[in-house]
Amino acid sequence: MTCILCSKFINYQLKFTDIIFLRKIENRVCQKCLASFTKISDVHCKRCFKSGTKETCSDCKNWLKKGEEVKHQAIYKYDEAMREYFKMYKFVGHYQLRQVFAQEIKKVINTYKSYTVIPIPVSPERLEERGFCQVTAILEWCDIPYIQVFTKKDSEDQSRKNKVDRLEIEGLFSIVEGYELPTKVLLFDDIYTTGATINQARQILKKEGIKEIKSLSIAR
Repeated sequence: MTCILCSKFINYQLKFTDIIFLRKIENRVCQKCLASFTKISDVHCKRCFKSGTKETCSDCKNWLKKGEEVKHQAIYKYDEAMREYFKMYKFVGHYQLRQVFAQEIKKVINTYKSYTVIPIPVSPERLEERGFCQVTAILEWCDIPYIQVFTKKDSEDQSRKNKVDRLEIEGLFSIVEGYELPTKVLLFDDIYTTGATINQARQILKKEGIKEIKSLSIAR
């Protein structure tokens, strides 16, 4: 078996039961490639997991001034290795890269057992362009159940915006009719930058009467 990031051989002992029950081989990334990604250490903002401080970061202070509570967790730092990963996954379209962080994502989401996962969607334009939604593709590979209650209007990709523009995204989402909304929600996205996207989704859910809303991203 070869690593899906560097194509080098991985010594994997395939079990007979794996073949019989058609089990997915989840760890298809070599240890060297996994080590290139930096997990967020204990030194992070207690509200959004921004690295470098144990105090409330400037982004979260801005949200608090607006009366918005931030309850976010992230797993990895958004560094050069992570930027390259998302470039290959989202923009080049290497669909198999949805598998890279599966084990870690499953482990973290399993700590939110009483929460219903709601992914942040991509716009119809972006979905047509890429051929898949990078967030739901990861959840589906991980066999994590979710409900898709949001639709997203077409807009410029977040990665092409500066910080100010990212904060100005009013009216980005709307609720799909017909869902019975849960009482506790875990919003899931790939990257958390300013928190504007997550906050807008949170605001919509709050208007629907949901009081317990937390969020999780792969990178921060």
